[in-house]
Amino acid sequence: MSPFRFRSQRGRCLFLPCGTPGPIYALTATEIQPPGNPNTYLTQYSFDPILSEVMPLLRHPEVAKWLTSLDDTTRAELDEALAYLEQHGRAAAMPDVRHRIQTSRHFPDMSEVRVDIDQSHIYRVLVGFGPDERPALLLAGNKAGVGNAWYQANVQIADERFDVYLTALEKSKEKPK
Repeated sequence: MSPFRFRSQRGRCLFLPCGTPGPIYALTATEIQPPGNPNTYLTQYSFDPILSEVMPLLRHPEVAKWLTSLDDTTRAELDEALAYLEQHGRAAAMPDVRHRIQTSRHFPDMSEVRVDIDQSHIYRVLVGFGPDERPALLLAGNKAGVGNAWYQANVQIADERFDVYLTALEKSKEKPK
């Protein structure tokens, strides 16, 4: 088995490490023409890391409390998805992370981590990416049985929590007079 998962995202090939944290790699293909042979083209491939810095997750206290209330199996599934987000940040790809929650006031900076265990356990964690690109876990819950109504009820709460986070971040950067 390959040590990488493959995902295609917006016209580029991404190779994501499986199981262990590591950088995301981009596969780039470039056509080159060998000297002295105008009718021949070769494809040169490069496999380069595009993200290797871990962005530690910030957790709203309600999200931290909710995570500790879960059973071990569910918590392990969510921990795996959150570790993936922590490792890859905005570069995290579907199906684990969906970016750009369009109903958010903070579009395109609101994303969601998705963990579907079965029909009665469909978990979502709403995540905001601030100006420092650090992911902040704002709200989490099980949307099983309520479908898209979960977003109508919770995106506004996540937006409010993100407003508080952004205000605190701005204040922490202000210099005392």
